[in-house]
Order: sequence, then C-alpha cells, then structure tokens
Amino acid sequence: MPIPVDNLDQVDAWSAGGILSANPDGTPAKYVVTIDDADDSGISSGGYPQIALEMSNDLGSSRDWIVVIPSTHGKVVQMWKAAGLAVPVGQGAMLNAALLKGRKVKITVAKEADNRGELRDRVVAYEPAGGAQPTTSDVTTARDLADSNFDGGQSQMSSGKADGLPF
Repeated sequence: MPIPVDNLDQVDAWSAGGILSANPDGTPAKYVVTIDDADDSGISSGGYPQIALEMSNDLGSSRDWIVVIPSTHGKVVQMWKAAGLAVPVGQGAMLNAALLKGRKVKITVAKEADNRGELRDRVVAYEPAGGAQPTTSDVTTARDLADSNFDGGQSQMSSGKADGLPF
C-alpha cells in the first residue's frame, strides 16, 4: 500500500558522512546489500506509516524500519536516491516500496542507543551502491516512483556467528 507524502522533492537527502561506526575498532561499517523485501503496509508503534526493509549480501542480513514523518523525509530521499529511483514530486506524491525490491544500496551501520539506552546496530545512512540497477518495467508513471512518509529510521542488524557479520 503506497504511503502519501507531500513535497518530498523539496527535501535534501540526509548526509551519509560523519557517522559513528558499528565496527569494534570504531571505523565506519559500510556494506553493499540487495533490498530483498520492502513493505509499506505497516504502521509504527507511534501510529505513523513505515517502510520495512530486509536487505542482505553474502555476509549476512539487515533490517530497517523507516517511519515516514516530516522529520525523517531526508532519510527517505537519501534511501530513494541511493536505490536509483526518482524522488516523488509535489503534494500527494506516493512512495511505492515495492519498487525498492532487488535494488542494490550501500548502507552505513552504526551503534545507536535505543529507547531503553541500549546500544544497537542500526542502518543510519544509504548511499548509491554503484553499478547497474534492475529496470522497473512495471512502473507506469513518475508518480508511481514516489511513495513514502518516515517518522524515524530504526533498524536492527542480525548478529552472531550464523550470519557472518562482524557485529
């Protein structure tokens, strides 16, 4: 189910620089991943629309829940551009998360405190992965390329020996 957003094309993408690292030695942790699933039908605990992303590479997997509210539109624009999609234009634009499936992005993972003050690995930034993206032959209008409203970006990386990730 697409999420309505207003004037997303007028928001600057969040910067991917200056992020604290999730690596044990304090250096940034960046991974090129494929977006395996993108679901925009969920509602956050605060009652806002959100996009749930499942991403993976040969080292492991990651999830990110992006709540779509005006204060997080910059992260939405950042993620949308990183996936090689046109940012939705104008009032009433819609983000269709299904367009993200199969696309490659580079994620930055950092340790951030959750609502209980515990440090968790979170996807804090999206960048273009480079290389060719899959085509979107099922997209019929530019408006279809713009579907999303975020209220915060929460993510959780898998951890442990089974997934092969260093965090």
